[in-house]
Amino acid sequence: MKSFIILLKILVLSALLIIGNNNLALHDSAEREQFFDLYLSWLSGFYDKAVYVTGYAVRAEWLPSQDFEINKTS
Repeated sequence: MKSFIILLKILVLSALLIIGNNNLALHDSAEREQFFDLYLSWLSGFYDKAVYVTGYAVRAEWLPSQDFEINKTS
């Protein structure tokens, strides 16, 4: 549930940043269309980066190699 709320906050904040940075008035249909184009391109980039990071994390070597020895001190 927490992750869903965090994702929702990211999506809303990004929409507000796109609206603010491009001075868009969403009551105008031309600017609303421009907003949707910008937002969908941002979402596409976000998705591509999320896929890349997930793939990197999956391929990462998380366990030590078999040759790794633990030094025991007595």
